[in-house]
Amino acid sequence: MLEALRVAVESHTGSFHCHQIHNEAERRVVAFRHLGVPAVGEFSASDVPGLREFYSTFGYLTLYFDEISGDAAYSIVSPAEWLDLGQDFADTFAHLSEDDLKDWLPAWCADCIVVGQVPASGNYLLVPASGPDAGQVFRFDHDGFEFASVGSDLPNFVERALKPDPQALLTMATHLRFSSLRPDEPQWWIDEMRDNRGAVVRTASE
Repeated sequence: MLEALRVAVESHTGSFHCHQIHNEAERRVVAFRHLGVPAVGEFSASDVPGLREFYSTFGYLTLYFDEISGDAAYSIVSPAEWLDLGQDFADTFAHLSEDDLKDWLPAWCADCIVVGQVPASGNYLLVPASGPDAGQVFRFDHDGFEFASVGSDLPNFVERALKPDPQALLTMATHLRFSSLRPDEPQWWIDEMRDNRGAVVRTASE
């Protein structure tokens, strides 16, 4: 069990300081926290590096959750949801030919676990289950079919997510708009994150 990581997740809170998109004079502060459910017993369903430790600590985990809009930066799902989320990921490529799949997807995609997603974005968190990259965490961005390494394993991904640098915050800001997306409701751009540990991280403007 990753006790230090559990404590870090549960104790970490803060706020995003935002401006309204297309109207920078309007400002808003959005509070965030992380939602995690403790694991029930030891997880032994997979020997992929990092998964046993993570899922023996958390049943699932949602990072940077906004209570008002329901937005979140990342959602790491329970193992019971891997299959359905994996099918959603596979549906992204349903229109591609076999040749396209070989050209655009890393070889490890043939044997990977879809452990999470960027909510409401069509982007996913993938963990290769075998080969030299086994256990690493990759973020798939459906715009451009990009695969970015975001952690040496799942616990490391969470550790890094709790301490975003400007580029990581910029990536989060492209999807966190703190809006239900109704036509008359404004959307917001993150200028800065401040947390209860004294960190202040700024991102580029819209």
